[in-house]
Amino acid sequence: MSSSSKRIYKITINNRDIVFNSRSEGERGRDIVAVKYALGDIYQASIGDNSPDDTSIGTQWFSCEDNKPLSVDSLVTFDKKLKTTLMNFQINNQILILNYYWEKMGIVAGIEEETDVYPAIQISLNQFDANFGRISEATIAILHGWRPGSTPSNRSFFNSEEYPVEELPRYFYELITQGVIVRPPENIIRRIAERRRLGQAIELKESFNNSSQEFRKWASRSGTSDTYFFEYVASSVQGSVVDSVLYVAASQTLSDIDSLGMDELTPSQRIDLIAKAIEPNHLTTKDPFEITNFKIGFFNKTEYTFQNLPEFGDISLDLKASLEASALE
Repeated sequence: MSSSSKRIYKITINNRDIVFNSRSEGERGRDIVAVKYALGDIYQASIGDNSPDDTSIGTQWFSCEDNKPLSVDSLVTFDKKLKTTLMNFQINNQILILNYYWEKMGIVAGIEEETDVYPAIQISLNQFDANFGRISEATIAILHGWRPGSTPSNRSFFNSEEYPVEELPRYFYELITQGVIVRPPENIIRRIAERRRLGQAIELKESFNNSSQEFRKWASRSGTSDTYFFEYVASSVQGSVVDSVLYVAASQTLSDIDSLGMDELTPSQRIDLIAKAIEPNHLTTKDPFEITNFKIGFFNKTEYTFQNLPEFGDISLDLKASLEASALE
């Protein structure tokens, strides 16, 4: 993982985890597989051996673009195709992503006066631009079902009400009406109403005031009246949580990790790798030397060379006993 990566979210399924990180082009990881699946970039299908004597069936990952099978390396890599898909997703969900930054980045909580509103808008827009074409916190949250005021859970974000309401500056509404950003479909945003108008606005204002935490009530706090109420459709409701597309993708990815050779190292494998990384230099280290708090080692000359190494993974009991006896002489 590059130094630019940042842990975002963890999903656990049957005691196995996928940790989602901020990612950019060229990085590799199994969380990238799950994001590709959630975005519809890849799919999995059963395959069989063409041999008439082999009735076994396996699975293979394919690209949705050309239906070609994917190697493990291409599957786990953040490539140009994923970047393009991410950009399309972020464009189509821009108002939702801007709303996420507005609420979750501490922006709305910092609005105390009307003069604070425009700088807050700019921070949201700058965050969107900075993470455009990247796997970011906002993108992962949206794929996991985030809506304003929602609560995170392992399976999805969920709201306490079916139609959560957010109050946003006029500027965001004008971005939609002017065609600068895409208006989401009705299964994401159900209604938009101007605060100063009667009718729907009164209903949505009441819903917002009754269900929102105090830090989100920036307009009343700052004396700003030129706002719009956005009524969203919750992806999940408390007591009736539905698996998010990200959860489904994580489940599918975890189920195929073993066959892809992408599983996490076991504790013993980690210890072996660490030991190899810090093992002493036989030319400069004096015998004996400490391996761990419980092991002492020394170098013993044997008949083996780099051109004549034993099968370390399959040493017979007799050979092992012989080597141990030679070392103890």
